[in-house]
Amino acid sequence: QEKADLNQRIAERDDEIASLQTDLNNKTDRIDELESDLNSLNATIESLEDENDALRDKNADLNETIDEKNEAISDLCNDIDQNKSAYEQHC
Repeated sequence: QEKADLNQRIAERDDEIASLQTDLNNKTDRIDELESDLNSLNATIESLEDENDALRDKNADLNETIDEKNEAISDLCNDIDQNKSAYEQHC
């Protein structure tokens, strides 16, 4: 009887060990999946940061172009005013 009880307890422990091993394997697989997801997200973040940097550079270039155009418009307006004044004085 005692031997049967010990064998029963050993069998139960073996079942517990097998169950724990299955849980461990499942959790290890889940960790691997999460690490893969994290790597993918990090790559996406890096790509978005690169894109953001490129857009900031383009924005700076466009602002510079706008400033140049505004200066040219201002110069044209000044020329028009001077020509208008000269015309009015001539007439």
